[in-house]
Amino acid sequence: MVRRVEDTRSLVETDHSIVWLQHDGVVDWAEWSTVELSDTGVVKEIDARPLRYRDEPPATATVHSRFRVDQSRVTETFDGIEGLDGQIAELRQIIELTNEAEALRGRGMLPIRGVLLAGESGTGKTMLARALANESGAAYFHVRGPEIASKWVNESEEMLRALMDEADALERAIVFFDEIDSLGEVRSSTAHEMSNKLITQFLALLDGFDDKPGRALIVGATNRPDALDPTMLRSGRFDRRINFQLPSLEARAAILRATRPKDVAADVDTCELAVLTESWCSADLRALWTRAFQFCHSEGRSVILRLDCVVAIEGIAPQVSARRAQVARLG
Repeated sequence: MVRRVEDTRSLVETDHSIVWLQHDGVVDWAEWSTVELSDTGVVKEIDARPLRYRDEPPATATVHSRFRVDQSRVTETFDGIEGLDGQIAELRQIIELTNEAEALRGRGMLPIRGVLLAGESGTGKTMLARALANESGAAYFHVRGPEIASKWVNESEEMLRALMDEADALERAIVFFDEIDSLGEVRSSTAHEMSNKLITQFLALLDGFDDKPGRALIVGATNRPDALDPTMLRSGRFDRRINFQLPSLEARAAILRATRPKDVAADVDTCELAVLTESWCSADLRALWTRAFQFCHSEGRSVILRLDCVVAIEGIAPQVSARRAQVARLG
């Protein structure tokens, strides 16, 4: 496998060693390709990809099958989400600006290319990203930051490039990077060389959107915004940051009302439950009903009572406390 190509030599990795092989002028092989060797050096390129990848699907096929979400499964809407009115208003404005991308260019302004959703886990970032794709009629790609990083850095870069190219070729696309901090952590001399190289590649692809005609919007989610490389947050990359906080008392009550199942006793007061669930995120509140139903079912009943809700709160509360303690430790 060719690791590097220079004017008069190539660095080639074999099964047993890595060696420099001399050559004259322009060659027919590229970096990260598989080549055939002879006693005198490289003979020819036999595959454009490293040998270790030749039995794997090409990056474009992997991207489409792994990351693109079927449109029929993206059903979230802004109207169906409670407790995030401010964030929804900002995303509605972003849709409007995206729709007017060409007009903005004509006036000498750059359209929004990236949006960062920052806040604790479970506060609704992923749900709103899906709603954004649905409301805007865009194709939706969901990528977990750790997924894009594979064992071999060249494969990571190839997959990232294929993902961005596919998204930008569409009329509209939302590419959602969950846990983007794992992809875009602060570069440093002590960080792994492959990690630094991948971040640089990601930033270059973001910058390249300005030269393409598509309407791809990059959305990143993180609960560690301070860990992101500062260059990622400059204008032209992630232009807008939307913060997510834990829901207020009123927001918790609204979320509980919106997610309340049909088979709940009339005397179960969502306002009371909201008081009992301070510091809970929206995911915790939705889990309350699930846990209450499980206890109700175990007792042989079909209607959720107040007792079931109290038991559910007692069961979930330790998890919430542990998470809050972890957040406090991380600062």
